[in-house]
Parts: sequence; C-alpha cells; structure tokens
Amino acid sequence: MQTIRNTGQQLASTAALLYLVNLLLLPGIALGGLIWLRSRHADNNTPLASYHLRLAFNASLIAMCIIAGGSGILWLLFSHTATGISMVLLYAITSHTACVMWGIFCLARAMSGKYLRKP
Repeated sequence: MQTIRNTGQQLASTAALLYLVNLLLLPGIALGGLIWLRSRHADNNTPLASYHLRLAFNASLIAMCIIAGGSGILWLLFSHTATGISMVLLYAITSHTACVMWGIFCLARAMSGKYLRKP
C-alpha cells in the first residue's frame, strides 16, 4: 500500500512540476511532456495521481488562455498608446505571476500527498 501511495504521490508531484516548467522554463515542450504523461497514465488506479494529472493539464490550458489570450486582446485594443503597452505588460506579468503561485501551491499539495479539495 505504501508503494502505491508513493508512486501516486510521485506522479502527482511530477505533473505539478511539469506545469511549473511549462510556465517558467520550457513552454510547449513541458506541455508536450504533460500530455504524454497524462496519456500514458490515463488508466492510473491511484486517485491522487489522476487528480493532479488532470489538474495540471487543465491548469496549463487555462493559464495559456489567460496569459496569451488576455494579453493578445489587450494588445489589439490598446497597442496604439504608450499607456496601453504598459497595461499589456502589467497584465501579462501579473497573470503569469498568479499562475506560477498557483503552481507552487499545487506542487506543495502534491508533494504532501493531498488534494486541493475533497474529491
């Protein structure tokens, strides 16, 4: 039982770590690794691992929409002024920081073998 729990906890931590690597170091490449990990362990029988895999994958897609989509929309609307460019940069930095902080929190929960909420 302890080995199964450690394997699920290790897989959950790997998923959360790949989410952070996707945001901080290797965007796209780490997302590909996360997709590969999710498809490889789709039939995983440990609920903690499958929960954190699903969470990391969905959070990566949501972060991509928030950061790139929001910045793109603001750029299209306000790129003609200096204030608009500053607003786009401020939005991109703030939303990226929020997504990274969320990832750190999820990594801490995954490493401790806990869910973000009761499943």
